[in-house]
Amino acid sequence: MSSRCGIASLNFTKKEQEILLLMRSGLNNTEIAERISISVSTIRLHNSAIDRKFGALKRADFVHC
Repeated sequence: MSSRCGIASLNFTKKEQEILLLMRSGLNNTEIAERISISVSTIRLHNSAIDRKFGALKRADFVHC
């Protein structure tokens, strides 16, 4: 992951990194779930973990970071 916005120091799991990159590419939760063959509810769980690691920023804040 990029060190931009402190991302490298946030200890994302590989799956969180994958999901974050897909979010940054503009995909929504349903599209991400289909792309990596997991459920939308699992995507939401990963999103919650990503939010916590970013300090609960809005998705738009870290997608464009």
